[in-house]
Amino acid sequence: MKATALFILLTAIRDRLFPAIIALIVLITGITLALSETAMVEEHAMHVAMSAGVTRIVLVMGVMLFVCFHIRAMFDQKEMDVILSRPVSRTQLVLGLWLGFAAVAALLVCAEMLVLLVVGVPSFLTLLVWSASVGWECLLVIAIAMFASLSNKSAVSSVLISLTFYTLGRLMAFFVATANARRVFETPLLHDALRYLVEALSVLMPRLDLFADSAWLVYDIAPYHEHIMLAAIQTVIFIPFLLGLTLIDVHRKQF
Repeated sequence: MKATALFILLTAIRDRLFPAIIALIVLITGITLALSETAMVEEHAMHVAMSAGVTRIVLVMGVMLFVCFHIRAMFDQKEMDVILSRPVSRTQLVLGLWLGFAAVAALLVCAEMLVLLVVGVPSFLTLLVWSASVGWECLLVIAIAMFASLSNKSAVSSVLISLTFYTLGRLMAFFVATANARRVFETPLLHDALRYLVEALSVLMPRLDLFADSAWLVYDIAPYHEHIMLAAIQTVIFIPFLLGLTLIDVHRKQF
């Protein structure tokens, strides 16, 4: 399991994932600095919020793409067959892959935290909590992408499935608020059915909108303790659930 995790880390270095993501983070931070100069008030707060929000999306998308395409490449280049030819169980394989991708994500989150530290945030503790929340989000995305990649033979399909889940998770608060705030259908029965469906989906899917809110870095984390707690609880619940689904699928497949 450790060897598999180390293999993932080495391939990330070989594929130059770290310099690519870090370069994008630095570039985006510079662009947001230029954009924030156009604000009439609170230029620095705008710079911090924009930098945090956009760089987080870049980091999460980069990790998602790396997981999906790397797992597909492992099958195409017979690396998966080589790993399974060793005395490694499929459970150890899945856990080793997840740990390796988690280590890659942790290093990228640390790099993003250092960049935002240079940008300047009001509180280092707030930045630490925000970065931890980004890490939890990455761990969930890794679990989703692994399930999609090991269940499908196409890397593009895996990316689309993972992106769909991520987008739904990020927009779930909007869907719930829309379903509860106004009548979508004229027929009450259809409207109530839609509202109950959206509320059921919000329970079954991770609420990624509660993770790493850029407002934490501007207004401190004191008003958002409930969101942070809910994000941590979701991480603890959904990661074992997704890894369990992946293990069930992997044990049923014939490699």
